[in-house]
Amino acid sequence: MRALETGEIASAPSAGTIADGIAVKRPGELTFPIVRDLVEQVVTVDDEQIAAAMTLLVERQKLAVEGAGAAGVAALLAGRAGEVEGRRVVVVVSGGNVDLLLLQGIMRHGLTTAGRYMRFTTRMADRPGALREFLDILTAERVNIVDMFHHRDGTDLGVKDTAVDITVETRDHEHGDHVLERIRAGGYPAERMTLS
Repeated sequence: MRALETGEIASAPSAGTIADGIAVKRPGELTFPIVRDLVEQVVTVDDEQIAAAMTLLVERQKLAVEGAGAAGVAALLAGRAGEVEGRRVVVVVSGGNVDLLLLQGIMRHGLTTAGRYMRFTTRMADRPGALREFLDILTAERVNIVDMFHHRDGTDLGVKDTAVDITVETRDHEHGDHVLERIRAGGYPAERMTLS
């Protein structure tokens, strides 16, 4: 961006981003004049917007695209591409060179941001059948359990208490809020947790 503003090749400090394919420190000697003379506008997007675009491309188009390849879609979704309503718009989607563990983390983050994954903790009496009664509420609300950790140890637990940390799939934020309300109404003090 600075090079285009000044009209001269300039170096930039490195940036940590999931779009490493376009995180160049210095424009190339051959590329810069072409971009300077022919590109009308350059916009930026952040990693959250790129992750949302990557998630959308996987979920809706079945395309595993690296961060740099999804940047154009991210700009379009974020409204950074200018006025596009009623116009034919083409976005180049390229590059499948994405680490699978990174893609898994991005997908999980994207689903959480969209309200499709929710993690919460609650506690209940440590007695036979207590966990089953709790799970009956989740079954009635039609949520799928992704992960669950049931434990009896902890300084904040009473002698006859047990705690459950659970991650579930929900339809959206509204459904997740409704599920938490139903759990609390059932006598379980549920608290939403950050999904890492």
